[in-house]
Amino acid sequence: MLVRMSSIHLEAAGDVAVLRMAHGKANTLDTELCREVAERLDEVERDGYRAAVLTGTGGIFSAGVDLRRVRDGGRKYIAEFLPALSDAFLAVFGFTRPIIAAVNGHAIAGGAVLAAACDQRVLNTAHGRIGVTELLVGVPFPLAALEILRCAFGNRRLTELTFLSRTYAGEQALALGLADELSEPEAVLPLAIGLGQGSTMQQPLAIAIISGLVVQMPLVLLVMPLAFSVWNRRAGRRMSDAGGRSFGEPVRGPAE
Repeated sequence: MLVRMSSIHLEAAGDVAVLRMAHGKANTLDTELCREVAERLDEVERDGYRAAVLTGTGGIFSAGVDLRRVRDGGRKYIAEFLPALSDAFLAVFGFTRPIIAAVNGHAIAGGAVLAAACDQRVLNTAHGRIGVTELLVGVPFPLAALEILRCAFGNRRLTELTFLSRTYAGEQALALGLADELSEPEAVLPLAIGLGQGSTMQQPLAIAIISGLVVQMPLVLLVMPLAFSVWNRRAGRRMSDAGGRSFGEPVRGPAE
């Protein structure tokens, strides 16, 4: 019988669940890790924790998608991986308890999206860079990832983050809103746990309702332009620049 080794360890810190990713050297995102992110968050809810902290191991939070697996696995692997990746992002983004990213080290590409999906981010000021670098290696953004980044950082910042593909450390990450708190390495996790414990004073039902609304709003923004696009085509009208984007292209949300 094949026994699957866990890549995410759950540690209790009072009523806060600490989810520690320990998946290879860089916590790269593959099908197995993505599925386990969603499974572990379900477990946290079932076990009655009031908040969660997501962190990595050593000097890396997550280096993003495992591109070797994508290359070697081909279309069959990609067909199962992409839905699992989106599910992992949305599981964190739609988690009905407060969830804090203890960014112990580098959070790059998909790792940065995973951190952005959390409610707050504590960044290691001595050893940790955060940024979305997909375009540097020619990897398109999944729609879920784009909308999570938009929700976390706003339209104007989204353009800068995605097209420049830079990574940011310390004070610069804080100034751009990529991190909410900076901390020395040894205090990253305790600070994140403290934020989680403080947030448990809020009413769980209210948090769940607000989380649901936040998750649904980007989906509404996606559907509305598509509906207008279909209506315009059927009416035989020339689509305006504002409504003429294809469904796969970024959709403008409300102004910041």
